[in-house]
Amino acid sequence: IVLSQPVVVEPKRIPGRIFFSTVLFLFLITNSVFQGNLATLITIPSEYQNVDHISDLDKLGYNVVSDDFVEKQLAPFFHGKFRTIQANQYFCSWLRQNEAYVDEEYRILCTSPRTTCHLSKNHFFTVFKWYKHRVDWPLRKRVNEFFFNMFEGGILSKIHEDGRFEHLIEIGAFWDPPVHPKRDLKAKDLQFAFIFLLCGLFISFVVFLGERQLARVEQIFYRIRLRKRKNLWKPNFLV
Repeated sequence: IVLSQPVVVEPKRIPGRIFFSTVLFLFLITNSVFQGNLATLITIPSEYQNVDHISDLDKLGYNVVSDDFVEKQLAPFFHGKFRTIQANQYFCSWLRQNEAYVDEEYRILCTSPRTTCHLSKNHFFTVFKWYKHRVDWPLRKRVNEFFFNMFEGGILSKIHEDGRFEHLIEIGAFWDPPVHPKRDLKAKDLQFAFIFLLCGLFISFVVFLGERQLARVEQIFYRIRLRKRKNLWKPNFLV
């Protein structure tokens, strides 16, 4: 209704035109941004599938890159190809488009850069290679709640097949939580913008009604003045 009004004619006054043009301009920008993000929200779920189970990698046709231990644990559930990871390849940026790096959670969190690694919500397998030891640890400053709970549980080290010990407290010294990427803009994020635009359009509509009423009042006074002028210039035939 507002857009169908004769914009050039109404509102007639300069403040009303400036206000209406500003609201219309903001509405066009917000509408285009909302449609673009809405299309993104609709198309992304159909193109990208979240990996929450090892069977999802089968559906996507991915190849798993990991060590021998993980390959043994996932062999009954994954029917794709495995590739053994090298000692100097503990990071995710070198993976191909059809490859997925599967490993224990704490070791994935220590990879660099962490932003390229996808962490599944559900664990692919239970890590049972942890051995409990009752040893006093010197807690460091950057040991977070995760490692503090492990300390309280008495978990000290992970034993590799080659017999080396890797202390978790040393990992806690440089472990940082993963950086979560910025989420896409959604419809609820634009709620304030649309409320503002609706209020602005309502005010513009009130301004239009006021402009019309003022125009009608001006026409009435103009007709009254014309009648007075005609009465003044009307000749008196009786004289």
